[in-house]
Amino acid sequence: MAATLQRLLDAPREFPDARLQVGDFYLAIGQPDQARRYYKQGVQSGGAGAIDYQKRLVMLLVSERRGSQGLPILDRILQSKPDDVPARAIRASLLLESPKAADRERAVKEFEDLVAKNPADADIQYGFGKALGATGKPDLARRQFVEAIRLRPGAAPARLA
Repeated sequence: MAATLQRLLDAPREFPDARLQVGDFYLAIGQPDQARRYYKQGVQSGGAGAIDYQKRLVMLLVSERRGSQGLPILDRILQSKPDDVPARAIRASLLLESPKAADRERAVKEFEDLVAKNPADADIQYGFGKALGATGKPDLARRQFVEAIRLRPGAAPARLA
């Protein structure tokens, strides 16, 4: 297995995102430390793909229930690419988990802006609903959940919410 993966890594012209794929593979087989190693190598290599590696690192931290440690990474991503919708949505979701009311209010504002720019995105509608609910606005939250369901009728999280 290691030899096969190394062949991918040794052929960057044929497999330009080999570190990403190898990291994803290790994550899928339950070896997050190995995945982290390849994602970090991808970040260090720089280039346009570095943001993809940074996002994977954040998602790895989230899966390990250490998402708050991913906030500085997301801030760096958004400094270079301020309109990155997935990065903004992840950051807003992580802020929503903060014990600080100011962070949760920032999450509401972030989701509100994302919904305004991406009204057809059911996941963002759902995230906005969660943010509104977490800040004590259940009626407004319900509207967002209904909209998420309208956009994606099979959206189980929105239906449960």
